[in-house]
Amino acid sequence: MNDTLINPAHSRDAINLRSDFSSPHTVTAAGRKSWPVWRPLIATLLVSLLIRIWDVDQHVSAMFYDSGNGIWPFERAHPWLWFYRNGVIPPIVVGVVGAVVAVFGTHLLHSKDPLKIKQFRLSGLFLALLLIIGPGLLVNGFLKSVWGRPRPVQCTVFGGDKQFLPVGAWGSDRFPNSSFPSGHAAVAFYLIGLGFVVSPKRPWLRRACFAGGLIYGLAMGFTRVLQGGHFTSDVIWAGVLTYLVAVALSGMLIDHDEQPAST
Repeated sequence: MNDTLINPAHSRDAINLRSDFSSPHTVTAAGRKSWPVWRPLIATLLVSLLIRIWDVDQHVSAMFYDSGNGIWPFERAHPWLWFYRNGVIPPIVVGVVGAVVAVFGTHLLHSKDPLKIKQFRLSGLFLALLLIIGPGLLVNGFLKSVWGRPRPVQCTVFGGDKQFLPVGAWGSDRFPNSSFPSGHAAVAFYLIGLGFVVSPKRPWLRRACFAGGLIYGLAMGFTRVLQGGHFTSDVIWAGVLTYLVAVALSGMLIDHDEQPAST
């Protein structure tokens, strides 16, 4: 009989291999558990295709547009206007705190464990870079300036002077601060980053932080759709892009498998 059929080491390897494929996270060579990438990305692409086929963007926005009077009733109505203006403050505060932790973490954390201090500072750096790179450079700095998608208020079907572009269509008319993706929603979705820095040993807190950021982002996105500032697909992609940047940064900066020395 072949020894590999009864070798305990091979049996353990097979069990470990099966557990890797069945786990919701992928274990990398460095021992870090990565967040899923392909499943949410493929799901978003499929949802975008359905949105385009069924013209969901225009249908949803039309629900909040008063065609008789040619206005968006919720554009200047409270609490939507207040949330639009002030809802970005908490995420920005978190990002600033993250930057402070990254720079001054050694003095802020009352610990002599170098590994614990390192994890603390890297968590702060992650939060700072996520805000800068995701909602900052990628969404507001790059995509919104080159995509050329008109906002609902700018489209002819809603009283504007520009042609509607479905999700995925690249606009030939370049103008700054276009509709795709939603900048405010991306900043709000940024709060999911808190779930990345929480240790997996506290799954309830990690899930709560991630869910809180997701709900906050959806609330901001809903506000922008109500106001005629964005289409539904703009909001969806703002969340997905922010998440993907968070996944990339966490793979480089966050390693919960490192164990601080006991004190």
